[in-house]
Amino acid sequence: MQFYFITRGINQDIDIWKRFMETKMFNNPYLDPDGNPQVMQFQGNLKPILLWEYAFPRGYENIMLRSLNLGRQEHATQWIDKYGLIMRKMLKAEKYPKKADIPEGTSVFIPKTNIQIYGIGYRKDIQDAKFPDGTTREMI
Repeated sequence: MQFYFITRGINQDIDIWKRFMETKMFNNPYLDPDGNPQVMQFQGNLKPILLWEYAFPRGYENIMLRSLNLGRQEHATQWIDKYGLIMRKMLKAEKYPKKADIPEGTSVFIPKTNIQIYGIGYRKDIQDAKFPDGTTREMI
């Protein structure tokens, strides 16, 4: 059985919760080859499916698209297209440009070993926002 849920909280508290969840043990009954009931221990598996928002100043979009290897794939899997549309609507985000439309250029190294990143979309910040300190800048 699997439960799916979203968490939100202070990162260090989430880390404590994750460690707690990863240590839960359960009795898992089964039948041996002779049909006798047995019980084995099963450790709960916490497998993150994380939704991230990464904020940065305007002007670095293409560098970050290249660095995270984002951009619409020509042959995206069906579930990415289906759930991406729903998530974009919830987040009021736009589709990423096609990979072929992202101009070549610099990128920064971001380790992605054993990590799959599925792009959902992007949203532009409010440009020229007036702040209480009298400054006018992008509202990130």
